[in-house]
Amino acid sequence: MKDKSSYVFLVRHGEATASWGQDPDPGLTHKGIEQAEAVSTILSKRFQAPLRIISSPLLRARQTAAPLAEYFDTTIEIDPAYQEIISPHGLATRQVWLKRFMEETWEFQPQELIDWRMISLESLKTMQTCTIIYTHFMVINTIVGWLVGSKATVWFRPANCSVTELKLEQDKFKLVKLGRELTSVVN
Repeated sequence: MKDKSSYVFLVRHGEATASWGQDPDPGLTHKGIEQAEAVSTILSKRFQAPLRIISSPLLRARQTAAPLAEYFDTTIEIDPAYQEIISPHGLATRQVWLKRFMEETWEFQPQELIDWRMISLESLKTMQTCTIIYTHFMVINTIVGWLVGSKATVWFRPANCSVTELKLEQDKFKLVKLGRELTSVVN
């Protein structure tokens, strides 16, 4: 890829073995593993080493990043700035909370969620080389919403293993291309 130093790609993890309300850190299903391998094949044809690969510390994101890291024989940098949104509720009620949260806007959120959002945005601002970040639905929404100036907590619905492309121009990121979107509700 030409001018590779100025691009960041946000990859949503593959299909997880459990929904967000069932398991705090599920791995990938068989389909999720196939999705991870497929997106790795696509990305490996687009880039050359050296390539920076960052992942959320959560298992589903690390497992999605693994095939590309193996292809380029590089390590995956684990960065908690890209982990899934924190839930102010326990496992049993967090899916209900998330559905409500996804219909809200950022200006009315508690400080702990504003702080979570700012961590990923501040980390993104430090990217200076071609980087692929394996992350989650809400992190991608946080970044894309910020780039387009939206106050909505959910701006679009990235599908599993979709790739959203950003470009750094004159010290500011711009959205180049949204990843493929879900056709159904996130669970």
